[in-house]
Amino acid sequence: MINWIKNNFWPWGIVSFLVIFMSFFIGFAIWTFSLPINLVESEYYEKGQDYQQQIDIENRTSGLPLKPVFQFNGESNQLNVQFPSALIPEFQSGEIIFYYPADGRQDIKSKVELSSTGNAQFNLNSLKKGPWIAKFKWVMNETDYFMSHHILVN
Repeated sequence: MINWIKNNFWPWGIVSFLVIFMSFFIGFAIWTFSLPINLVESEYYEKGQDYQQQIDIENRTSGLPLKPVFQFNGESNQLNVQFPSALIPEFQSGEIIFYYPADGRQDIKSKVELSSTGNAQFNLNSLKKGPWIAKFKWVMNETDYFMSHHILVN
């Protein structure tokens, strides 16, 4: 009987396979729980409840006869936001968020200050290479507006 166990490798193979499989599974579980959780928004629940408000802002923006124009120069990594001259006197404040979909910790928020010609320039050389979304929020006549623009930083 002992000779049969020594010459038969099936029991050892099955046990070895189960041990290796369980070790891999436990290691994978530990690894996944150690990864950072990158949510789209840190306060996603509150943002979700206010989403109708965001839809209203976007609808209001789409109804504007004149809208800001985004111009991105990929060679110099410069983003130019040109505000329509007819709307410059009504502009009160604004901010732009450079949103990096792959990692929310890379997001950058900046105030928008228009020149006398309604131009705002942003140097994007400090941004990580890849796809970004420029989210432009501004206030005109005590009313909020919002636009976004996809850019690819080289």
